[in-house]
Amino acid sequence: MESLPIGVVKKDGSGQSFDRNKSLNGMLRACEKRPVSLAALETAALDIEQLLQNSLERQANTGRCP
Repeated sequence: MESLPIGVVKKDGSGQSFDRNKSLNGMLRACEKRPVSLAALETAALDIEQLLQNSLERQANTGRCP
């Protein structure tokens, strides 16, 4: 099965394609002084990408959840 590209709508309204590495790097920066393993963050990044692929939406919004 072929995966479709996922779009990301940033806080400022601009859009770009989803990049798992960018997501992982952001989580690494956020957790750099916390006891979170790289393996856990890589798993989280993969899980996020999988959730987005499985959703019916082709765009995801960044920022905080309501």
